[in-house]
Amino acid sequence: MKHDYDIRELQLVENLEHLINGAGLRFINQDYSIRIDSDITFKKCYFSKSFNITNKTPATLKLTDCFIHNLTIEVNSKFEFDLIDCSIDSLTIVSNRNRQELKVKIESTTLELSQVKKILIQDYCNLDINLTTIGSITYLNEGSGFIATTLNLKNCETLKDSEIALTNSSNHNLNVDNCKLGSISFTTCNNSFINLNNTKLSLGLTILKSQNLQITTVEGEIKQFRASDASDVVFRVKETSLDEISLNKSKGQLDIKASINVDLPERELNNQPKISILRVLDSTLSLNIKGYLVNLFFLRSNVSQQLVEDSSILSSLTIDQSYFSNSEFRNVSFRKGCNFILKHSDIVRVKFNTVDWMSNHKLDESRKTTTIIDSRAIITDQLSLKEAYRQLKVISKEASNKFDELSFRAHEQRMQKEILFLRREYLDWFLLWSNGVFSNYGLSYGRPLMFLFAFHFFFFSILMIATNTFDYTFYFLTNSSIDSATTMKAIGDYCSTLFPVHSFDYLKHQTGWPIIIDLTMRILSGYFIYYFLSASRKFHNT
Repeated sequence: MKHDYDIRELQLVENLEHLINGAGLRFINQDYSIRIDSDITFKKCYFSKSFNITNKTPATLKLTDCFIHNLTIEVNSKFEFDLIDCSIDSLTIVSNRNRQELKVKIESTTLELSQVKKILIQDYCNLDINLTTIGSITYLNEGSGFIATTLNLKNCETLKDSEIALTNSSNHNLNVDNCKLGSISFTTCNNSFINLNNTKLSLGLTILKSQNLQITTVEGEIKQFRASDASDVVFRVKETSLDEISLNKSKGQLDIKASINVDLPERELNNQPKISILRVLDSTLSLNIKGYLVNLFFLRSNVSQQLVEDSSILSSLTIDQSYFSNSEFRNVSFRKGCNFILKHSDIVRVKFNTVDWMSNHKLDESRKTTTIIDSRAIITDQLSLKEAYRQLKVISKEASNKFDELSFRAHEQRMQKEILFLRREYLDWFLLWSNGVFSNYGLSYGRPLMFLFAFHFFFFSILMIATNTFDYTFYFLTNSSIDSATTMKAIGDYCSTLFPVHSFDYLKHQTGWPIIIDLTMRILSGYFIYYFLSASRKFHNT
């Protein structure tokens, strides 16, 4: 049976006059709906069912050391509601019809004495919570939404992965100071301010379909920051640990300056932050991160400004279908086994200063198994890789970094070789193939010498065995004794014929194929000597 009383009627009910005056502990096991039109104080009350509060004139209600199973507030005029050292299963702000000032304050003398498991706000309300253990706080107005509401949390903890969820709001202020919470989410919110100070979010901060938000976090820990379909979001981070940043279809300003997990033990490196930038357009993205990163991922993003500084990338850096106009990687290292995936992107305006590149400067070139039918897709993939190496080469060249420039140029030529083969342009392919095999695209001076001596020995041996060019042969094939004078003469002849401009006299006027062998030796000698000289001068004018 439900009782409806206003304050005048309530004071006439037996025992409730003592309850209102706070005389002793009272157990109320019935649903109550009370209209408050004056300043009232409740103490040591146990409402095992629902407690419904309404007002028509300005009033103040104060509850101290109470338990309430289900508390509902519906106001029509200015109302202030204070909860001190109370335990509440569910608190609901049903409506504030005239948008009058409604202030709800929840606090305790110590953290253990105040607890609210669930708060549901369906209309305008300013909520202050201090030294309280909370479950979830949900702002949900399916009509006109919330305008100019405020939520202040200070020194609060969560019951179990608590959630603060705000939907359909404008000009909302959220201030969180020294709290341990689960997650905070803003959905379809505009022109709002979020200030987090010394706050830990074990699940993360999520922004969905919102615009013109300003978020500031100082000295905190955030498991994940995720923004999707958001615009003009200003996210300023200072001295805050971020495990993961994920941006999807968002635009605006992101100023992230965080010192992330510096000087960690080797065994903890794989648990470090992951940053994903997905489908971000026209963003001013400033990542100033010091520490370790597992993954840094960009997909279909247009980033106008970015700074990654004093960082070590552990697993992968991926830039796919993205554009960078003014960005910099400064003092960044790629750990052993780290992959750099770069394709279908424009990074020519990115500066790489003091970068410890991956092994052999080689990008991740892995791709799915393909067949002859989709050979065009293979060519497209190879063209993208070639362009990636070209951009890295240009970036290194503009920075006067000859060492990295040569390595990226070699990989660019290697990609061009594979493209020529797929296009069946075999002559140009052969030139690049031989360049790669015999000199590693101009980077190796050991290979040209090795092939020079090997090919020259082969043709010199043919002249020695199959012609009358020389007065000696391989004595060890027929005789166990070796004549030292003849051996030295053979070595001298071998060395003199190494040079492309040696005399024809040693052929003793022979014609036919001995002349062809000699011409082949001259051509190969010149070919390999050219590669050797080019490689030996590869760092000239650095």
